[in-house]
Amino acid sequence: YSWGQPSRDSRNPDEVKEIPEFQVATSSITSLVGQPVYLPCRVRNLGDRV
Repeated sequence: YSWGQPSRDSRNPDEVKEIPEFQVATSSITSLVGQPVYLPCRVRNLGDRV
């Protein structure tokens, strides 16, 4: 697997898989000073990758 390049299944080399990509998410996050912030992230075409 390579970021930016479609990966190929070694069992079926003619089949090109779509690469994972970040989806557009909320661009405005509000937090209190000194508190943890959790940034949401959505990824398309993740498949069985974790």
